[in-house]
Amino acid sequence: MINLTANQKDVKRRIQRAIEQEIGMCDDHADLIVLATLLFDAAKNIFTTYAQDFGEEALEKVVAEKRKATK
Repeated sequence: MINLTANQKDVKRRIQRAIEQEIGMCDDHADLIVLATLLFDAAKNIFTTYAQDFGEEALEKVVAEKRKATK
């Protein structure tokens, strides 16, 4: 299992706090869907770029490893 570096843990905490803040500012489910759509699109762009640079197998491996590390 891969452990996150201190810097990666800090990045994770900052992003989680920012997302939680944005969720708290949503007035209804429609706002939440807008936020979720933006996050989903951003994630797709990041994953697509990574896969183009390193390949689909490398993407699948790193995502699986990071999921284990962040639990």
